[in-house]
Amino acid sequence: MGRLDDVEQSLGLSFRRRELLELAFVHGSYLNENPDDFGESNERLEFLGDALIGLVIAHELYDRFPERQEGELTTLRSALVRGDTLAQTAASLHLGQFILMGGGEEASGGRERQSTLAAVFEALVGAVLLLGLSLTTSYTVFLPLMILFFLCYMPTLPLTNALSFTHMSDPKTQFPGIRVLGTIGWIAAGLLVGWMEIANSARPFQLGAGAAVLMAIYSLTLPHTPPAKSGEKPWAFV
Repeated sequence: MGRLDDVEQSLGLSFRRRELLELAFVHGSYLNENPDDFGESNERLEFLGDALIGLVIAHELYDRFPERQEGELTTLRSALVRGDTLAQTAASLHLGQFILMGGGEEASGGRERQSTLAAVFEALVGAVLLLGLSLTTSYTVFLPLMILFFLCYMPTLPLTNALSFTHMSDPKTQFPGIRVLGTIGWIAAGLLVGWMEIANSARPFQLGAGAAVLMAIYSLTLPHTPPAKSGEKPWAFV
């Protein structure tokens, strides 16, 4: 088991972007002695994590103590986000053993130093934040949802409605089964996109748009939904 596996096991987390996890533990002294191993230390992640911790604590205090004034909330926040508190949290997670640091820093007790432990905890929080942002702002979550909507749901809507209203003897009991099959189709489409490994390209949108256009044209040939009344035109688009 590698060092990063040990880190993940200690934290109970799994990082998809392991370079962020690695960077969170790169102390400046290690970079001084090994300048070619990493492009930077964890200081930028530390800055980001410090800001996030302050925000989260401030929000929690604001919600939990509605009767407290600004000065009291500031005092409470300062007590919670100070270095020794963060260092204790880092020590409880055994983060010190995973820090990459220079030989001189380690020989002087750097792994147990309060400021170092607090900094690595803040850097780790920053890495977690970046990981979360990368998942929510990339195609990883958004694209499959859009594919399901364009490729599966919208093209089948006129078709299933037409089947329900004009071709079923008992739509109330038969229509739910059609929707179940439609849901299975959505899942199958998602698996197909994953199998074809095209999730990070424009191809799913192109396929979805093409399918939507074809199904829209085909839907013009379907009976009126609901069935046209006497004297009404039978086409859905007029």
